[in-house]
Amino acid sequence: MANGKLVPGWRNFAAWSGIGAVFYLLVVWAITSLRHEDGLGAMVRSREVAATVGLVLIFTAALVGFTSWNRPINARTLGGFAIGNAVAIAACLLVMWSFGTGAFGETGASEAAALAVGAVFLIISAFIAAGLVNPSFGARYLNVEDAGDLREQRPLLWRSAGGMVAWGQALVLLAAAGSSGPVSPTTALAGTGVLLVIGLAFTIAAWRVMDELMRRLSTEAGNISYYLIALVGGGWATFAHLGFVAAPAPLDWLTMLTGLVLVASFIVAARRGLMAQRQGLPLA
Repeated sequence: MANGKLVPGWRNFAAWSGIGAVFYLLVVWAITSLRHEDGLGAMVRSREVAATVGLVLIFTAALVGFTSWNRPINARTLGGFAIGNAVAIAACLLVMWSFGTGAFGETGASEAAALAVGAVFLIISAFIAAGLVNPSFGARYLNVEDAGDLREQRPLLWRSAGGMVAWGQALVLLAAAGSSGPVSPTTALAGTGVLLVIGLAFTIAAWRVMDELMRRLSTEAGNISYYLIALVGGGWATFAHLGFVAAPAPLDWLTMLTGLVLVASFIVAARRGLMAQRQGLPLA
């Protein structure tokens, strides 16, 4: 069972950070190559693009390191990391491409980021739902001990999945209400309001079935998400105020407020050793 003691793993952190950085560079290189650009050379032509790529690289490497704090490095974990992230990235790109080339029309950077985060929430919730339908299959990829553990956590997981669906759909709807989007502001406002109420209801319902440990982890995730928002959003706003970059759009703030909560949940789970011990994540 997991306990409240933090397990240090700086060697794993450094190693997995390096693995995450290499994986991120390969993904960016593959995407730029598929777009018939000059691979990594396209990223260094502009100082702004190079700076953005560098900052995202640092953030991604640190995130992978923190979420793999106690995960051993072997062929199985490396294969699982590569396959899981490849599937998630491919699904996100497919969703974004479908939106961007279909009814959504041309999407800007803010809309694309919102669609990506919304897609991540929807994909994770779909994985959870598939695991709940077939616990034996879900135990192979969800962060649980076995199928019996998954059945035991079912009351919490389906509520968490429902909340993630609501938050993800809200971001997608807001992205669809952009300047070239097909959804009117009035429709987006009404739909987002309903989805936020639904997401809040699922979150409260999930909180009620959490045990003491999960509630403590959820509280820690909320605290860490505040500091992540202050760091990422506050840093961005600081650079914008000084004239180095463009200011974050309102949709960017909504994307950060939603996405960084998920990041904080993985960080808390990794710091507590839950990723290595295959216990549940504080998803709500």
